[in-house]
Amino acid sequence: MDNKVSTRIILGFVLVGVFASVLVFNPLNPNISQVNNVINTVNQTENNTTSNSDFIPSTTFLNFIPFSSGVNSPSSSSVTPSPSPEPTPDPMNNVLSIFDAYFKSKFTQSGIPAAAVVIVQNDKIIYMNCLGVKDLASGEPVDENTLFGICSLTKQFSATNVAQYVSNGLMSWDDPITKYFSSPSEFQLYSNEVTNNFTIRDCLTMRSGLEENSGDDYYTYFNESFSTSLYNLRYIENITPFRSSYAYQNLLYALAGFCAAKANNNTWNELIKRDLLDHWE
Repeated sequence: MDNKVSTRIILGFVLVGVFASVLVFNPLNPNISQVNNVINTVNQTENNTTSNSDFIPSTTFLNFIPFSSGVNSPSSSSVTPSPSPEPTPDPMNNVLSIFDAYFKSKFTQSGIPAAAVVIVQNDKIIYMNCLGVKDLASGEPVDENTLFGICSLTKQFSATNVAQYVSNGLMSWDDPITKYFSSPSEFQLYSNEVTNNFTIRDCLTMRSGLEENSGDDYYTYFNESFSTSLYNLRYIENITPFRSSYAYQNLLYALAGFCAAKANNNTWNELIKRDLLDHWE
């Protein structure tokens, strides 16, 4: 082949190569950043790979990048929507979660066979949990229908029930107990003066002058009825003057509730059920 012809062919290939390089790497090309991103991605892939066979040469990616200034990449034109805000958690959920863990921990440490807890907010049950068994022999678990002795919570029932009748004008805080238990065979304290002046208010404020928890042994250890336990209070002397001090009492506090039952010709159990429990169902 003629040397001149060969030289022209070689020069032609060189010019084509230079022209292509300018098109691809022209800094004025608006798509040049895409090239750099792809190259960086490939370099990262190369650095993270464990096998040279997984490496994809950058020229492979370059073949898929449009370099026309009039065409935008889909990635450059798309807009990522802002994530929707997360719902605000109810602070009470966190409180109940902490309480639940506390309740379970204390129950485990207590050694008692069973426990049940309910929390009511705005007339709705927001937490209820029953732990343990109601029968050690059978292992029958406690549930929401298991009956528990609620001890001195009944004092609130009695005071509320009496307050209902005081509000309706059917009783007075200063009614003497002898108005409802007029026979000495029903109610008599060691002192006649205290007996005759002892009122509903004295019952609920626990200022009889008797020693704390007087008479509790009668029904606790001897399984006596309320009436028998009340009768036996006549044998216990005051340790402080009448109405001079406070001493916690069970029998005499319950006496106020039994006065309300007497005023209604009913039993205390039925009166509380009718006026309090059934009323709020």
